[in-house]
Amino acid sequence: MASIRNPTFLLLALLAVATFASFASSQTEPFLVTKARTTRAYAVNCTRDSANANATAVLRAQDVVKANATLVNATAAYNDALPLVNRLKVVLANKIAAKNATAAAIPALQNITDEAQAELDKLVAQGTDVDSLTQAVDDAKRRVDMTSQLVDDQQGEVADANIDAIDAAKKAADSSLTGAALSAAQTALNDAMAVKAQAVSILNDMVDQANRAVAFLQKRQDDLNNPDSVQAAVLAQKQAVADAQADLDAAVAADQAAATAVTQAQFDVSYANTSIPAKSANVSNAKILLSKAVTAKTSADNNATLWTQKAYNATVAAQQAEAAAKAAGYTWVW
Repeated sequence: MASIRNPTFLLLALLAVATFASFASSQTEPFLVTKARTTRAYAVNCTRDSANANATAVLRAQDVVKANATLVNATAAYNDALPLVNRLKVVLANKIAAKNATAAAIPALQNITDEAQAELDKLVAQGTDVDSLTQAVDDAKRRVDMTSQLVDDQQGEVADANIDAIDAAKKAADSSLTGAALSAAQTALNDAMAVKAQAVSILNDMVDQANRAVAFLQKRQDDLNNPDSVQAAVLAQKQAVADAQADLDAAVAADQAAATAVTQAQFDVSYANTSIPAKSANVSNAKILLSKAVTAKTSADNNATLWTQKAYNATVAAQQAEAAAKAAGYTWVW
């Protein structure tokens, strides 16, 4: 096909055919008939080549449409790349904040669980049977006795400190004292008052301890009188431990899930960042392909125009040759 489309080759072929036809016509048919045959054959070839060239031009035009669509898509993907990274960074920040929140909740829940377990251990340690409860009452009574004795002893300390303070006050009030003696008396009074205040403070603390000891004894006596309530308290505390542990386990699981979400969000940001150069390259490649497609379409359009004109000229020449042969009175069979 490439040789047939070469104008020089076609011209030489036509001359050869015409020469042969001229020779043959003297032997077989008139020249005008031979010319009509050859020009018509050439017109048929040109028409076929024109159709092929126009079909090729249509394909190249379709290639341009496809290349342009590819460029549009690549450009859109590249333009969205940086905003996508920014959106993913916001998602990552939110995931990190969620992870920090879940992690912060774990220590508090761990403390609640530990305290609940410690309380349960205390309840179990004191026992729920009558002997254990009786022993607990006896221990509480001893504690009351001990704190009561401490209060009595400290009351004596307070009384002594009060006497010392009164004596010091009398000495400091002696009008005969002057100078260093008066200063020493006042210092002694201040010291005595401080000792008295400290003794009173200690007494108050001991009274509080004694009151708590009495309340604790009352609780142990109530437990002894109603052992079922102690068992119920143990069961309730076991449930409290289970609930606290469940909350802690849920928080740990949530923290692990949050950590996984952070890892995924970090990967998404990294992947989106690394994809930007590739998307930029896609745009460049698409531009190159579109340029090549446009060049190929232009060449195909020019070729189609050329062969359309050749087909038209050849058809007109064939019609004229056929008309001349018929005008001369010749007829022939194709």
